Amino acid sequence: MPPDDERGDGHPLRETVAENQRVVGALNAKLARKDHEIRIIQQISTEINATIELDRILTLILASFDRVLGFHHSMILMADQGGETLTLAASSGYSESGVGANVRFGEGTVSVVAKRRRMVRFGNLGAQLGYMSAVRSAMAAAGN
Repeated sequence: MPPDDERGDGHPLRETVAENQRVVGALNAKLARKDHEIRIIQQISTEINATIELDRILTLILASFDRVLGFHHSMILMADQGGETLTLAASSGYSESGVGANVRFGEGTVSVVAKRRRMVRFGNLGAQLGYMSAVRSAMAAAGN
């Protein structure tokens, strides 16, 4: 039987080198992305650590959501001491800020997500905006 390179099925060494180069290229691309992410996190951390004002920190976080992650509509809710209610601390991209609105854990999409402690990215934002508007109206009617 002739050697591999004489059988017409390519050169095993060249194929191995080419495959190794593809793997190294893919790893370098992943490393570059991670390096970029680390730089962004360092920049955001530096900005946040430059102040002790909560409102400024929340504004920086929301701006980072938009700039880095492309989340043009976002909100930050904070749990009360008893862990029963969420209060909207800051929002971005909505026509009304809603700051100060309260939602009990387990009531509605947002509080269920908070209770499960998992991030959710909503599709069909128009429907979500309609939902949030209805929630705000209901809360206003209830005196919250």
